[in-house]
Amino acid sequence: RAGPRRWLLTPFIEEGGATVLFAPGGSCKSFLALAMAMTVASGVDLVGSSHVKPMPVLYLDWETEAPEHARRYQALRAGVGMEQEPPVFYKRMRTALPGVADRLAREIAKKGVGLVVIDSLGKARGGEPESAEVTLNTFNAIDQLRCTAICVDHLSKEAMRQTKGRLAPF
Repeated sequence: RAGPRRWLLTPFIEEGGATVLFAPGGSCKSFLALAMAMTVASGVDLVGSSHVKPMPVLYLDWETEAPEHARRYQALRAGVGMEQEPPVFYKRMRTALPGVADRLAREIAKKGVGLVVIDSLGKARGGEPESAEVTLNTFNAIDQLRCTAICVDHLSKEAMRQTKGRLAPF
């Protein structure tokens, strides 16, 4: 893209595309993604700095169940003394993203969502992460959402072994 970067959340999330947050399992990626989502939804700088008007966020979760998400959300709110609940809409997902992107795009438009969290990209793909076709179909589905996205992805122990510890999401 030509011109200066436009940040949704400086210096982590650029407007209009997909950002991938990846690291080994158990390194608090989901918690960090939720803190970023709450920053965008509330305008309170939990992580990074938001320079846009607060906007709703849709958190699509293929990893955990609603009670665990709610526990993390409440812990973050309590940790910064946030009285108001920012509009972070949670949705437990069980179907691969390419199969539901059209329906989600309508929901995103209806709710005025400005950021979508995809947790986790591996399960959202619905296929082998090594497959270029599966990955391209998933990112095409993310484009269909017409919304900035942050994708949480983790590296398996096997992927770490094959790359000799070098971190790479694909």
